[in-house]
Order: sequence, then C-alpha cells, then structure tokens
Amino acid sequence: MKTNSPFTTREFICGWLAASTNIIITYPLSKISIQQVLHNESLLKASKYNVVRRSSPRDMYRGLLPPLCQKSLSVSFMFGAYYNIHNYLITKNVKYANHLSIFALGIIETMIMPFERIQSILVNRDFNKKYKNMIQLMITLPQEYGFKECYRGMNMVLLRNILGTGFFFNLKNTSDFYISESYKLPVIQSAAQFVLGGIIGAFISTCLYPLSVIKLEMQKPIGTKFVSPIKVMVEIYSRKGKFMEFYKGGVINAVRAFFSWGIINTSYETYMKWFFE
Repeated sequence: MKTNSPFTTREFICGWLAASTNIIITYPLSKISIQQVLHNESLLKASKYNVVRRSSPRDMYRGLLPPLCQKSLSVSFMFGAYYNIHNYLITKNVKYANHLSIFALGIIETMIMPFERIQSILVNRDFNKKYKNMIQLMITLPQEYGFKECYRGMNMVLLRNILGTGFFFNLKNTSDFYISESYKLPVIQSAAQFVLGGIIGAFISTCLYPLSVIKLEMQKPIGTKFVSPIKVMVEIYSRKGKFMEFYKGGVINAVRAFFSWGIINTSYETYMKWFFE
C-alpha cells in the first residue's frame, strides 16, 4: 500500500499483528519441520514425538517466544520498512528503488537473527535440559560463547531474506492488482488473498528451503568453530547421496508456509482496513 507521507507506522503495526496471529496458529507445524532437520527424523517420527509424547500445550509450544518475537518483528519490518523505504526512494526518483528497498530490508531483517538462533536451540531436544527458556539463553549464550554465536549461520539467513523478500513483494503486488480488478465482494477478496498469499508463500518457502536446511545444520552445535555453507552442503548430501536430503521436512514446511502466508496476507489487509481505512 503506497502513501504520499514520508513515513507511516501503519504497515509496521499491521505487519506485527498479522505475524503474531500466524505464529500462534501455525507454530506446532513449524516446530515439527525444524525437528525433522535437527534430528534427521521422518515426518511421522517427529510428529509422533510432538503430538503423542508431548501432548500438553506447554510442551507443544516450547520455544514459541523466540519466533513470536523474531517473526513478528521481521514481518513488521518487512511491510513497514519496505513500503517506507520504497516510497521514499520513489519520491527521490532513485533508479532501481524496488531492488534497493529489498536489499536494505534483507539487511535490516538479519539484525534480529538472534531470536532465530535461540529458537533453533530451544527446539533441539539435545539442549532441553541445559537451556529452559529464551530469557536464559539470551543471557547465557553471549556470556559463554560471545555475541558472535548469536549470528551463527548469518550468511544463509541474509541470502534467504533478500531472495524471499524480493520474490514476495513482486508476486504480492501482482496478485493484489489481480484481486482488486477481478473481485469486488470483500469476502471473496479475503478468500482470494488467503489462497494466493498461501500459494506465494509455499512457492517461495519451498524454493528457498535448502537454505534453511543448511542454516539449521550450521546452527546445530554451540561454541564450536564456524563452518562454511559449502562444507555443510557436502556433509548433508553425503549422508545418502541424494538431493532430497535438502528437503527433509519440506512437506510439512510447505503446508505450514501455505497457511502461514495465507494468514499473514489476509490478516494484514484486514487489519489495514479495520484500523486505518
């Protein structure tokens, strides 16, 4: 949504609300997908562990706070910073305003990566006894291993953020135009926003999923020497000699991404109408 104002907060607010709504609903699916990668498990085994052995809501939602903080801030910045930076560059007649906005946003999003790093530790069952919650990790991780440990795997996160943001806004702008031109009833528009937002999210998430797998593999250890993404790629492939190793957890991730981005896309537009129109 474009505005003539030099700076607006509405995109930040609605992005934060949309992301928070999504995380609370879809977190169990996200957790299962991550644990498939961390523990090299099948979908059935990871689901059985979380649904059968860890049936209480408290166990199912262990590790919720880091992604709730990280994702809500990330999506808030994604919408707010993108539209504000983009509109500012447009008013200044800057060439390649869209590309520069996406690159700047990717860097901004990476700054809050420590939340993502903490989540990867909390959902890793190997550290269940050592680390109890996000607050403990936020204090002890930098103390024990240095602040650099909070940014383990940053290169993969930065690459994923820039590519994902670029794909998302280019496809979203096209779908928003199509929806506004094709459907007039609000309920039909909302349904179309959910479906198209979900398809866009699932497509992008699936295409970039190997980057997330490499990132999670890089983040498995704590306090060890950092390894290059290339070395990690070779290690992942060498397990079974199959490219599909980079898509372990990819099925449930695609399902989660469809619902996540469907919810984010629809709720973002809904919150914009409720609070600012």
